[in-house]
Amino acid sequence: MPTLHIPARPGSSDALFDVWTPDNAIQMDAVVAACVLVAQADGRVTVEERQAMVRRMRTSPLVTVFDLDEILSAFAVLNQRLDHDLEDGEARAEAAIAALDNQPTFARLLVETACSVANADGGFDPAEWQAIVRICDLLSLDPADFDVAPTAQASP
Repeated sequence: MPTLHIPARPGSSDALFDVWTPDNAIQMDAVVAACVLVAQADGRVTVEERQAMVRRMRTSPLVTVFDLDEILSAFAVLNQRLDHDLEDGEARAEAAIAALDNQPTFARLLVETACSVANADGGFDPAEWQAIVRICDLLSLDPADFDVAPTAQASP
């Protein structure tokens, strides 16, 4: 399968080229699974979270190699699976994410995409933060590398 070399984003100081494989179902499933786990972390997917994922998929040169209709369909299927059988849905999502464990460039991009979904509704709540930490654990990454922390909760 051919690879697509995507240059760093305009204005980015990162000279490293990011490489995704178009139509790679393993990579796409992992990205979708991470987005769903984060969006579902607090028990429901908000409109803002879904829109953040769609926006990221449409505008980020890092993930536009994937077909948006396929992503939306996969997101809906996995989201529904989590709604109907949480344990099975989480196990399937975690397996999809773990498939990128030995691919550090892809793994980092996946976490960055998941972070954009978590931040869509104004910050990381503790459940979303835990989902990011779990994703990082599955990918053998340090969550501290992504500068994420739960948003402080207001005291009652």
